[in-house]
Amino acid sequence: MEQLACLFRAAQLYAHSAHNQVRGASFFADHEFLGELYGEYEEAYDSVIEQMIGLNMGADISKITKCACDIATSLADPALFPPEMSFQVLLKVEGDIQAEIARLTPTADIGTQNKIAQFFEDSQHRANYKIGQRLKK
Repeated sequence: MEQLACLFRAAQLYAHSAHNQVRGASFFADHEFLGELYGEYEEAYDSVIEQMIGLNMGADISKITKCACDIATSLADPALFPPEMSFQVLLKVEGDIQAEIARLTPTADIGTQNKIAQFFEDSQHRANYKIGQRLKK
């Protein structure tokens, strides 16, 4: 679950950076949308951490934060590209989140399976509907 927390935190950091640096004709809509996204990622991250603590797995916040920073800084810098690139990057991260959830599901207890199933559903909604529709503009 540590990797899932890392991915949600990286997505939050990246979406927040894109939110702060967005520009162009769709500034107002993109700024608001990216703000919504980084809030969703932050909530998911917090929920994963709470689940880990509840399961006595421990949560090395420093290690998770470093992992998230490493991922976020490896992605296309939102300041250097048009806003569409930020959404393409977030779409890729959503795929990584879904892959990590699929990897975790077979070995998780039923309660954790239910929790991560909701994360998966939320990720699909963001990827297929919200971000996907934004990229079709």
